Amino acid sequence: SVMVQGTVRQFWGTVQMDLLDTIILIAGNRPTPAPTVVNDMVENLESKMVQVKRVKLVDPAEWPSAALGNNGFKYVRFQYTDGTVDSLNIDAETELDGTTAPQGYLNITGICQQFDNTSPFTARYTLTPRNLGDIIKATLPKINFIKTADTITELADSFRFELEVLPTEENFSFTVAAIGGTAVSPRDYDFAGRTINVLKNNSYLSGKANISDDNESDGQQTLMFGIRNVNGPGEAGKDSVLTLVINDNEASSTRSLALGNIRMFPNPASSILFFRSSDVLEHVELIAIDGRQVALLTPNSTRAQLNISLPPGVYSVTIQTGKGIFNDKLIVK
Repeated sequence: SVMVQGTVRQFWGTVQMDLLDTIILIAGNRPTPAPTVVNDMVENLESKMVQVKRVKLVDPAEWPSAALGNNGFKYVRFQYTDGTVDSLNIDAETELDGTTAPQGYLNITGICQQFDNTSPFTARYTLTPRNLGDIIKATLPKINFIKTADTITELADSFRFELEVLPTEENFSFTVAAIGGTAVSPRDYDFAGRTINVLKNNSYLSGKANISDDNESDGQQTLMFGIRNVNGPGEAGKDSVLTLVINDNEASSTRSLALGNIRMFPNPASSILFFRSSDVLEHVELIAIDGRQVALLTPNSTRAQLNISLPPGVYSVTIQTGKGIFNDKLIVK
């Protein structure tokens, strides 16, 4: 805390003190006032410590990446998530000029100032950050699938996926897309992707994918959904992939590997797995107990080798040749 004596004047809308003749230190080590979170620079905030959250630079090229001259300054526009725009005042007497423009969504702390040379001095308010520590990366609402694994049968006709967004403070959009698995479109499913709009104060979202009954016995299939193309102040969370197991409703026509004259060895296995067949091996697939595909080979040969690095357990092996589909169990030790 200090006591300052001088002449109080107004310069372009800003109250300031000139001709200082006395500066007295009253106390040191006082805590810095906590900033007030705001979404606009206005008159009643002038000279106060404020913070804006989840803003982006309108044009990073406006940032003074080269050092400013003495007593220089540079205005840099930033945009709130509602689309309104204010300006930063980057001053040469800080450490901010001569640095790389910050990217992405930001939380920015600083002093609300005014530089308006026109009466009645009610415009041109800016936010002046003091140092690099006043500009930090913002945390964003996260989108997650409520379930990351699920099971359905072909007879179900459709599958509903559910998502959660937290916190519920912003409007933005994202896409749920089919990103992998063994299921084939349109034979097993019909889903071209869906764009979902997130509205403030709404944490629950859902969508639907059509499931097809191909009237063929083709065994268990998997379909993976992923969160993609987030547009606006949000991001995918750690549970951003959902694996759906589609169980066949037709009577099984698959047979053991032995009936297909296919050898798989060693079983149990720990590191390398070999396959031998009298017919060309078209597809070799390993499925975990939770329905996840953990390995897929397309040898197009009568021989195949698979290096495995899997947790111990029992896995399903599905092999397709010109004579059909054959299944067996693999034990990994």
